Amino acid sequence: MMDDVSQKVSMMNQNFLETTALPNQEAIAPQQVTEIPRPEIGRVTVSGSPAVVKAIIHDLHNRRFAEPNDWSLAVLTRKIGEVMRVLLKRVWLG
Repeated sequence: MMDDVSQKVSMMNQNFLETTALPNQEAIAPQQVTEIPRPEIGRVTVSGSPAVVKAIIHDLHNRRFAEPNDWSLAVLTRKIGEVMRVLLKRVWLG
């Protein structure tokens, strides 16, 4: 009984390991690999007094350029009374 089972397992392993060529394997031409289109990322920086930066961001929002919440939080610059906010914008080229 054990020999019968081990023979079947051996045959299954042998059948599993054997490889056969597909009928038209040589006729299949390799497909060209094309790059997946990806967006490029641009950085838009606005700096100035907090009121000016806020006004510019709202103006760009009214022009449907970016949502106000898409911008970074205000960061202080080296100049007194000046802040900076950054927007990362994805643009598809081509």
